[in-house]
Amino acid sequence: MLPRGWRTEPESTSSGTSVLDDPERCTALVEETYLTDLDEQQPIVARGRWTDGDKITTSSIYVTVRSFTQPVPAESLTVAENARASCPRFTQTTSEGTPLHYTVHAARAPALGDQAWRADLAMTAEISGISFEGTLIIMLVRVGHTLIQVTYSAFSEPVDEKLLLGVLNSTVGSLP
Repeated sequence: MLPRGWRTEPESTSSGTSVLDDPERCTALVEETYLTDLDEQQPIVARGRWTDGDKITTSSIYVTVRSFTQPVPAESLTVAENARASCPRFTQTTSEGTPLHYTVHAARAPALGDQAWRADLAMTAEISGISFEGTLIIMLVRVGHTLIQVTYSAFSEPVDEKLLLGVLNSTVGSLP
């Protein structure tokens, strides 16, 4: 499914912390606390991470599948949308001191599962006098007792929407 050159990416072991400029309005979106109530139900969780390389231009896909004993409530995606709507822009400063400026947009989610949600985040940064741009896409799909989360990040290269939707469709299609 993944193009040639993509490989498994290990879980991050970084202990670096970043600083958020607007924690009151943006913590829920940035730290995904909109999933906290669901995660307290102790779901069975499976994760996969892939990247197209350690280069200046790079993309990564993270897939998380959470399965619960009860159906995932529709309100879960409403909470995610409220987190997105309350945070139209923010700056997150990395542990190395680099400010990353994000603008957050609603986006059309594909018609998959019982309900789907998508948010697109455009990022700009300047590192050593060089400007960079990136995109972060977060998608959630609710299917019965399962919540699928696919996050796609593209740094200094365009988002491969076909690949993103292919991964999402494949993941949804693999559910029993």
